[in-house]
Amino acid sequence: MGIVNQIFSGWAATRIRAETKRINAETEKRRAEIMQEVIQRFENYTHEGASQRKNAFAGVDDNIYSHDEDITENIPTLIARSRRNFYGNSIARGAITKLTNSVVHTGLRPKPCPNNRILKLSEKELEQLQNEIQTSWNLWAGSPECDVTRQSNFYQIQALAFQTMLIDGTCFIKIKYKKRKKEFFEMKLKFLDAGRLLSPKGDTPDGRIKNGVEYNEDGEPVAYYFRKTDLSYETERISTYTTDGDRQLIVLMTKERPNQRMGVPLLAPVLEILTQLTKYTNAELMATVIASMFTVFITTDKDAESPLNLGGVPKMPKKGPHHGDPEVNMKIGSGSIVRLEPGQNINLADPKRPSQNFEAFFTALCKMIGSALGIPHEILMAKFDASYSASRGAVLEFWKYILACRANLIDNLCVPVYQMHLDEAAAKGFIDIKCDYTNPINRSAYSEAEFYGTAMSQLDPKKEVEAALLRINSGLSTRAREARALNGSDIEENFRQLEKEEKQIRKMREVKKQNGNITNTDEGGDA
Repeated sequence: MGIVNQIFSGWAATRIRAETKRINAETEKRRAEIMQEVIQRFENYTHEGASQRKNAFAGVDDNIYSHDEDITENIPTLIARSRRNFYGNSIARGAITKLTNSVVHTGLRPKPCPNNRILKLSEKELEQLQNEIQTSWNLWAGSPECDVTRQSNFYQIQALAFQTMLIDGTCFIKIKYKKRKKEFFEMKLKFLDAGRLLSPKGDTPDGRIKNGVEYNEDGEPVAYYFRKTDLSYETERISTYTTDGDRQLIVLMTKERPNQRMGVPLLAPVLEILTQLTKYTNAELMATVIASMFTVFITTDKDAESPLNLGGVPKMPKKGPHHGDPEVNMKIGSGSIVRLEPGQNINLADPKRPSQNFEAFFTALCKMIGSALGIPHEILMAKFDASYSASRGAVLEFWKYILACRANLIDNLCVPVYQMHLDEAAAKGFIDIKCDYTNPINRSAYSEAEFYGTAMSQLDPKKEVEAALLRINSGLSTRAREARALNGSDIEENFRQLEKEEKQIRKMREVKKQNGNITNTDEGGDA
């Protein structure tokens, strides 16, 4: 029995140790699973950005709406509020004006660059073609002939179109052909007001007209409906393209979502801030004006005589039924003296204006507005009080945005108008066409051009020129590209002008040399 007890006790101890080890392993595994579940529970979006229980998201609308519900249906309200802020808010007006001046300034001008790999013209023929295209374009774009109202040239139309797109979100320009006396071309440009967009009365086919925009089964806008007058609800349908495929309506906008058919005003994200900022600044200004006034109120007893010769500016008597009513005539003013009737008293609140925190708070809001609009606050407020590196960094960041806006304007306005002008110029014989112009490939080759505008502002012109020379000498750029980038000039025009000036300088040197010889001869004769 002793041997059996020993064997059994040893086996039991081994079994107990094995079970204990297994239980501990399972416990550790379960503990790890529980910890993983806890981590996942508190790290996924259900408990973060998509949480339905956090107070930060209380009252937030989590529904997903279509682009028409989000944008198109709210366009009239956004346009009205954007225009109102542009008219009456200095920051809003300054932002739009700065963008327009930076993107367009004096105009985006084309340099004809026909694709000679397709046209296969000689150097002389290519140069002649470029001159003909440039001359034809200058005749049309450089005069009010391009405007149906005869008020603006094409470069002024560019500025107005871009500014309208920023304010309203969308700018519509209709292409019209109208023959007028003493004009070379018939193509005209006409602005259409985005505020006049209105769906026609009655049933629409397949419900594909929303807020004045008609679209097909692919979502392509095929026509827009505009009110004929401001006071009329009768609409006019304007197709985007004619039945021959020619463009009839240019639509300038910046898209935020796929299938978007109307643009959003630039100021839309900050309309609330701008509106409140206007109220705040007006209230602060009024409080400061009131605090700057000094008014004396004189109180008298019932039986006291009226004081005489108080000084100040005498008040003219008022006509009307309230003449003499103290509650109507009583007001504070600069150096005013007001006599109160017996028993009347006045209590003034101390406005404590101007507020010492006004500038800091105003600057903070401008930084928020500039961030939303893509404009550094240094440029938005025209305040460059930081270091050279910081100021240059702000200008470079702003210039990236300017180039993007400029590319949008070139692609959606300048290039289509340029191509349509060449179509008319070729049809009228102003341009010598060497091949079949009706071929889309040849037409595209003829209408290639580079548009350039005013260059970026230079904080240190010497460093900018040295960097440009380094890029040219390293083969990283060309003189033509650097000339356009530095001051927006045409390198060929620069060469022609420099050649002309060199001839004049040589001529002046010869004249001076001859005059010097004559003077020396005369002096020798006198001797």
